[in-house]
Amino acid sequence: MALNQISLAHLTQYTELELLFNDNPTAVASNAAFAARRVLYGNSLNQAYDYRDSANATTAGFTTAKKGAKKTSSKSAGGITGKGESYAIFKNNIELREQMQEWSQAFLYKTNDPDYAGVIQNIYDLLTPFITSDPTGTPDYFTALQLTSMLSDKTAFTGKLNKFKAAKLNIDTAKSDFKTIQIPEMKEHITFFEGFLTDLEFAFPDFVSEFKAIVEKLNIIGRRHQGVTAIMKYAANDEVINSLVHLKY
Repeated sequence: MALNQISLAHLTQYTELELLFNDNPTAVASNAAFAARRVLYGNSLNQAYDYRDSANATTAGFTTAKKGAKKTSSKSAGGITGKGESYAIFKNNIELREQMQEWSQAFLYKTNDPDYAGVIQNIYDLLTPFITSDPTGTPDYFTALQLTSMLSDKTAFTGKLNKFKAAKLNIDTAKSDFKTIQIPEMKEHITFFEGFLTDLEFAFPDFVSEFKAIVEKLNIIGRRHQGVTAIMKYAANDEVINSLVHLKY
């Protein structure tokens, strides 16, 4: 998943600026306000790295566990609905038979994760009354203990699903926060530093030149992010081929 290319490009330049500060301690320390802000910049950069690390996390283990739990649960429930269909045939209950046919193991496994628990609960709710109304006929097909076990398998899947969702949310949140929180925060630091460049340039021209070069790279990234408008033309006669095309980087 990770940060997108634009965010990574920003982070690369933030790191370059950090290295510039480290390589020029005298320039940084020449102004107390600049030096104090440089410490805050370093703290913000560490936060940016934390966002990157969180965004680089993987849901692979959670995905595998979720799929395994769903496979176990759908097999358990599918076995019950299969015998539920046999019971419906025995009782000539057409409506029950049609419903049990629909809730096959394959159908259950392919059910969307958010809907899965509800479907299993529906199976339980549909079959449970038959245990009460037909206490001697149902045990050969399904029992209260089997239905309860089916719910337990469903609960296990739900737990794995919630862990997967939490892991994915952490990744997505880190990616979003880097873009909406960290980039503006770093930009604010850089704007602050820029206010001192004129004073620093006389004594530390190389430092200021490199600082400006890094900022320009960041500006280029920003301009690319805004997109450009391109006009497609025939090479032979320079005629416009079609409408304008908007490209995003």
